[in-house]
Amino acid sequence: LAARAEGIPDWRMREPINVEDIKDEIFIQLRKDHSIRIMTDRIFAKHNITPNVKFEIRTNDIAHRLAASGLGVTLLPESEVRFNETIPNCIYFPIEDRTYSRQIYISYLKSLYKTSVISECIKTVSDIAGQLFDN
Repeated sequence: LAARAEGIPDWRMREPINVEDIKDEIFIQLRKDHSIRIMTDRIFAKHNITPNVKFEIRTNDIAHRLAASGLGVTLLPESEVRFNETIPNCIYFPIEDRTYSRQIYISYLKSLYKTSVISECIKTVSDIAGQLFDN
């Protein structure tokens, strides 16, 4: 996989990998009740893969750093890679199976009067999220 990344510095421009390409790797996964773990377990199940999970971690950041240390591979949400500092010796690839996503919600107290400030805040957050995640 590292050879496939050569000459393509922007991970978003790399050819997506199929989970079949990494099925024999050692995996660093989040704990079983984490939403990302539930998603990754679904991806593996869809491809009839039982990953070799050696580490179950509490946070994306720790999984990310353990993978960068060479202890295994991990599947991270795009936001972990896009909005946090990428680790120089870590190689990133998008995956082909992009059917799973997470939702972002804005919530406020139903009984609260929705002022123009609250409405503008909701609009601003929606606009920013659209610009960040629709790319």
